[in-house]
Amino acid sequence: MKRIFSMSFIAVIFLTFGGCAAARMESVLNSSNVKPGMSKEEVIKVVGKPSRVSFYYNDKNQLVDEQFYIDRVLRMSMWYEVTSRLTYVNDRLVQSDVVDERREREPRSRF
Repeated sequence: MKRIFSMSFIAVIFLTFGGCAAARMESVLNSSNVKPGMSKEEVIKVVGKPSRVSFYYNDKNQLVDEQFYIDRVLRMSMWYEVTSRLTYVNDRLVQSDVVDERREREPRSRF
């Protein structure tokens, strides 16, 4: 009896957390395939084209290129819009960070 209870408990836990993990989307920053030192072309092959791009020259006269990606991420049954920034210096990824995170409004009913 004790063994049946233990097996049932383990099965419930597995199904609960397994279902949540399947529904979760990853942002660009969570992708294990994006690593510092990669070129812009390598990153674009992995995660696709950015939503927005900006660039400037820093005080060392190096070209700094920023690529912004917007992802929808599911966290604890709530959808968020996450804007990630990937920063390149001389065509190499040097930094990645989240610049904005907003909870999406509840979808409106058509009726």
